[in-house]
Amino acid sequence: MTGEDIFPRWLLRELQKRGYKDGRSGGVKPITGPKTLVCADCNNGWMSVVENDSKDLILSLVDDARPITPREQRTLALWAMLKALVIDSASTRLAPRGFGHGLKIKREPHRGTYVWIAAYADHNEPLMVMPWIIYAEESGEVLAVCLTFTIVKVAFQVLIPYSEGDLSSLEDFMGSVEQIWPAQDENITWPPPYRFDGHSLPALASRVYDNRGPVRMEVTLHRTIVGAKFERGCAP
Repeated sequence: MTGEDIFPRWLLRELQKRGYKDGRSGGVKPITGPKTLVCADCNNGWMSVVENDSKDLILSLVDDARPITPREQRTLALWAMLKALVIDSASTRLAPRGFGHGLKIKREPHRGTYVWIAAYADHNEPLMVMPWIIYAEESGEVLAVCLTFTIVKVAFQVLIPYSEGDLSSLEDFMGSVEQIWPAQDENITWPPPYRFDGHSLPALASRVYDNRGPVRMEVTLHRTIVGAKFERGCAP
């Protein structure tokens, strides 16, 4: 077993080059991230390949406004699913082990899972992780786990169900949450019209709910500002 960075080192290095700091410490420390244990062969093998294949695409979403093609949606969904499983291993530990094995073999998210993408910006919390567990109404058994995490300008959300089934319509926050798995057949406009921050992200994290009723909270979103560089469009 080896220590795996939940947020990969290449990403932390790139963010440091762009001047991002840990806002919780007064903006004086470089961004760092937690670790978890993973199989050494996986860490240095297929997981490394997924990281390398996704690196430039993820950074382009951090930096620029651009369309996301169906092929790129599949690449992002694979990377987000991998990160969700790594996050789960360090937090809830509820994702079925077969999901990781299937990801290794098929190089795509498990059938029945969903992955979404949204815009995000919060200088004080550039890297956030929010697990959300969905329970059965009567038995209290776990139905699914939903992992939401951010990378400075991008928020990913991965739903890992325990059984296949139809998913009811979800709040998309005025068209600001886009599904990338199952992949769409058309380009996605990036960034979406509104973005989340550290205060509104819990509303995104808890939008998948069980039969006990939806979570209700006040949500304030900020309109995204698209210029020469999406990175400059952070101001509310």
